[in-house]
Amino acid sequence: MSDIRAEIRDASHKNTELLRLLAETAHASSTLIQQQKIVSNLKKQLAQSDKKLHELDKERLANLQTHKKYRDSHFRKFLITASGKKEWFAGMANKEEQDYFETLQQAQQAQEHNSSLKAQLAQAQNTLASVQNLVQRHRGVQRQLDELYDDIFSGPTPEFPEEDEKEQESNNALAAYFTTKAKLEAHSKAVEL
Repeated sequence: MSDIRAEIRDASHKNTELLRLLAETAHASSTLIQQQKIVSNLKKQLAQSDKKLHELDKERLANLQTHKKYRDSHFRKFLITASGKKEWFAGMANKEEQDYFETLQQAQQAQEHNSSLKAQLAQAQNTLASVQNLVQRHRGVQRQLDELYDDIFSGPTPEFPEEDEKEQESNNALAAYFTTKAKLEAHSKAVEL
C-alpha cells in the first residue's frame, strides 16, 4: 500500500512541472484557431488585392494606349486643327492624360497595399507556425502527464477505490464512444453506396 503513496510522492515534482507547462500552453489551441482565421482572411484579402491589381494594370495599359493616341498622333492633330476643333482635341488629350495618371496612381497604391498584405501574411504564417509548435508542445506535455498518471494508477488501486471507479467509468465511456463512432462510419459508408 505504501508503494503507491511512494510513487505519488516521487512523481509529485514531475507532476507539478508538467501541470505548470500545461498551464503555460493552455491557450495554444484557441490561439491556433484564431491565427488560422487570420491567415485565411489575409489570403482572401491578398487574392482580392491581386485581382484588383491585375484589373488596374489592364486599365492602366488601355489608358496609356489612348493617351499615346492623342499625344503622339501628329496626323490626328493636323486634322483636328484643320477642322477647327483644336480646343476640343486639347481637352480630350488632357482628359486622357489625366485618366492615365489617375489609374497609374491607383495602381501604385494598390501595389503598396498588396505588398503590405504579403508582408502581413508572411508574418501571420510565421506566427501560425510558432503557435502550431506550441500546440504540439501542449499535446506532448498532456501525453507525459497521462503517462505519469497511468504509471501510477493504471489497474486496480485498493487504496483509492474512487479512482478505480472513475477509471472504469472512463474506460466504459471510451468503449461506447469507439463503438458509436464505428457504427456511424459504417452507416456513412452504407449511405454513400
